[in-house]
Amino acid sequence: MYHWAKAAFPPTEIGAPISPVLLKRSNFSNKSVQEVGGSGIGAHGTYDMAGNIREWSWNIFGGRGLTLGGAFSDPAYSASSATPSPRFVRSELIGFRTIRLLNPKDMNPFGNPINRPPPPPPDYYKPMTDEQFKIYAKNFELGF
Repeated sequence: MYHWAKAAFPPTEIGAPISPVLLKRSNFSNKSVQEVGGSGIGAHGTYDMAGNIREWSWNIFGGRGLTLGGAFSDPAYSASSATPSPRFVRSELIGFRTIRLLNPKDMNPFGNPINRPPPPPPDYYKPMTDEQFKIYAKNFELGF
């Protein structure tokens, strides 16, 4: 998962939940995949890091594999989502990318499952106001 994020996001936007630079080179809310490289090259010389198809990552979460980057049929905000999926699922929306690590030792921590923290108690969550919701909903608007 961490290798994917580093390859996908420009260095100045790796902490951003949705990267405007990445989204400009993506294929979201569409009817089909586009030709490889159809949106141009990314910040690190990679193509099609978000949109087009979700990509399997090495990580396991809750006994499931993680897919990253979103697919052509997904909304743009899924660019930063990690979606747990059964590891044997086959779909036109999921593919994989091969990489070559510069240092093989970099792979060691990524084979371990991601530990899921316990959920907070039910009274932890409070309803938000309409004003708060409007602010939150702006994160899911496309403005480019």
